[in-house]
Amino acid sequence: MTDSDLISLLKKGDDNAFSIVYNRYWGKVCNFSRLYITSDADVEDIVQQVFLKLWNYRESLKENESFEGFLFIATRNLIFSHMRKSFNENAYKLTVLDTITENENDWYGIQEEIEAHELGEYIEQLLKELSPRQQEIFRLSRKEGCTNREIAEKLAISEKTVEKNMTITLRFLRENIRLLIIFLSV
Repeated sequence: MTDSDLISLLKKGDDNAFSIVYNRYWGKVCNFSRLYITSDADVEDIVQQVFLKLWNYRESLKENESFEGFLFIATRNLIFSHMRKSFNENAYKLTVLDTITENENDWYGIQEEIEAHELGEYIEQLLKELSPRQQEIFRLSRKEGCTNREIAEKLAISEKTVEKNMTITLRFLRENIRLLIIFLSV
C-alpha cells in the first residue's frame, strides 16, 4: 500500500491504516530521536507524541505528500521542545544546587523564609474567617503598627472594643495555628 493510499484511509479515521503507518515508520522516528535524545524513556515519549500528532492532524494531510516529511518535521519540533524544556529544568536545578552548596546556612535561611511566607499566607486565610471589623483592627495593629488608642480614634470606637477584638482575633489565630502544627507533626 502506498503512502498516498494510507493518507487517504487515515483521513477517514482508518485504524488499520494507522497501524500500518506506525509499523512502517516508528523505527525511523525512533532512530532519528536517538540521535539527539539519550534517555530511552524520553525517546519513547517523543515517538508516541509524533504518532499522536499524526493521528490528531490526519485530516489535514495531503495525499501527494510523504509521511517521512511530516514525521521528520514533527519529530524535529518535539525534540527541540524537549531539549528546551530539559535545558531550562537542568539550568534551574543547577542554580538551586549552587545556592544550596555555596552556604548551607543560607539554605536554612531560605527554608525558614519559605516557611514564614507559608505561615503568613495561612494567617491571611484565617483572617478571612473573621468579621471585617476584626480584620481591620488586626491589620491596623499588626501591619501598620498602630496602637490601640490610634486604632480607636481611626475607627471611632473605644479602646476597650479594640482590645476585646484583638484578644478574640489572637486567640482564634493561636488555636488554628496550634491545630496546623499538630496536623503537620502527625
